[in-house]
Amino acid sequence: MKKFNDPSAMQTNKNKQHNNGFSLIELIIVIAIMAILVGVMAPSLLSYIHKARVSTDWANLRAYYSELEADFVSTGEYNPNVPIVHGGSGTWDNREIHFLSGQTVKMKAGYFAVTEAASGSGYQISYYCDKCLTDWAKHKDSCTLVLGARG
Repeated sequence: MKKFNDPSAMQTNKNKQHNNGFSLIELIIVIAIMAILVGVMAPSLLSYIHKARVSTDWANLRAYYSELEADFVSTGEYNPNVPIVHGGSGTWDNREIHFLSGQTVKMKAGYFAVTEAASGSGYQISYYCDKCLTDWAKHKDSCTLVLGARG
């Protein structure tokens, strides 16, 4: 049995008090490593988020284009409720799709314009993402979409 003032008992008790958790230095090192990992991963994660938003816009525009073409084929004429850009007149900054069924969908990452197809047989929709305005060379192939007959 150990006595109260036995030096070996005091040493054992002292060691137990210091092994209860992490030191401040260890916590700072872990936080620094996590910050570096987030800094490395953030650009790629933001890129994936942008691509997902563009894909959502494309899917909505394809559905809108299908609806417009079906309406054109069934009636043989352009719908007056569709905002068509003629030459330089009209808006190239459509941020909402107004389906003929009455549903409205907001664009997530870009804008579009509806024009008459050059052949005169339907519609053409052109889409550009917002990043195309700032970095055309990088985004022109991955973030643009043209639906409909050309020339």
